[in-house]
Formats: sequence, C-alpha cells, structure tokens
Amino acid sequence: MISCISPNARSCEHTLNTLEHRSGSQLEERGRENTTGESTTGDGAIGDSRCQRSERRRAGRGEEHHEFLAKVVKVETICNGTVLSSFCSDLLNSKPGGAKGADIDSLAQYTIEVLRSNLTNTVNLLKSLTANSSDHTLVDVYYGCLGNLNVGDGALGEIDPMQRNLKAYDYNAVTFGLNDIIHDNDDCMSNDQESDDPSRLPHYTDDILKVTVVLSLISKYWFSN
Repeated sequence: MISCISPNARSCEHTLNTLEHRSGSQLEERGRENTTGESTTGDGAIGDSRCQRSERRRAGRGEEHHEFLAKVVKVETICNGTVLSSFCSDLLNSKPGGAKGADIDSLAQYTIEVLRSNLTNTVNLLKSLTANSSDHTLVDVYYGCLGNLNVGDGALGEIDPMQRNLKAYDYNAVTFGLNDIIHDNDDCMSNDQESDDPSRLPHYTDDILKVTVVLSLISKYWFSN
C-alpha cells in the first residue's frame, strides 16, 4: 500500500486519516490487535532525495522561534475516536511521571524517544537477520530496510534533529522529520510484504507505524488554535 501524506498543516487531517487507514489495514491483514508500546503530492518532504533531506537537517530552516507555553491536552482528547485509541492511550500514559497535566510538547518528546527505541530495536533485528538468513531474496530486503531505518540518511537519523527542532518550537521541521520516518518505514514494510517474510520484522515495523500515528495525532495540536 502506498500512503500519500504531507507535512503541511493544512493537510493535517488528511495525513492522520491516511496513517490510521494504513495502520488499520496492517492490523486487519495480520488478523491481530496489538496495543503494546513497542510519492507524496504537494510540498511534502517525502519527495525529497536523501541528499536534500541531509542538507535540510544540517542547515535547518533558518526560522526564528520564541518561547511560549505549550498546550496541555488530555490523553483521551488526543486518542479517542481513532483506530488506535487503545494503543495511543497506553503509550502516552506510560510516560514516566504520568501524562496527566503534561503539555503536548513533553508528550511528543516522550513519543519520539519511544520511536527511537523501536527503530533501534528494528535495526538490531535487521542486523541479526542479514547475518543469519540463508534466503538471498530476504537478505536483500533486510539490507534495504537497514538503509531505510538506520542512522545517517535513514529514519534513525531524523530522531535527534526532531528533538532539537521540537525544543526550538519549530513544529513544521518536526513534522518534516516525522514524514521522512513514515516514508522510510513504509518503504521497508512494502518490500517486506512482497517477500512473505516469516521473521518478526513485520511486527516491528507495525509498531513503528503505530507510534508515528500517535505522534501525528499529537502534532495536529501544534497547528490548531
């Protein structure tokens, strides 16, 4: 499944609907419900080349940011009515110190850290799979996924810039990074599905997808009044 999304605030609802549909489709295909925390159009960052993405991370967006108080939004307000409401609620409420009274930026920072952990675990799994699999077709898929998800120009390379941009209140830049991660994970998932992979990789990439949906749900409050 090809998922078309945009980092533009005006497209926020469309992006969330697309991600939820993609995540719901994955759950339906695999016939299970997991609630544990484990080509765009328009001006989206997903169409960027790897070099353009790296340059954007190095150069930044050159915008001025002024400190202000982030919004406090209840977890049930963020999560209710979505395909992944139970997963979303469990994830945000697992925040150390609790999610009650937490502003959306602190919830986003925590969710980004969960995303970092999931990506790191997936990369470690991929390294093990490439070293031990005797199926050459699957090994090619695993190496491709490593390129998608690893540090450098992969998804893990987006995490630190996202956290820095969040601290600088550059929410547009955070959303660009999130969309790049979604794109990288989607590439890996699509190739892996075609190969009928018997490993735990589909489960790991599903979890990455669901965490990105939660972060997207949080992000819409950055652009609402």
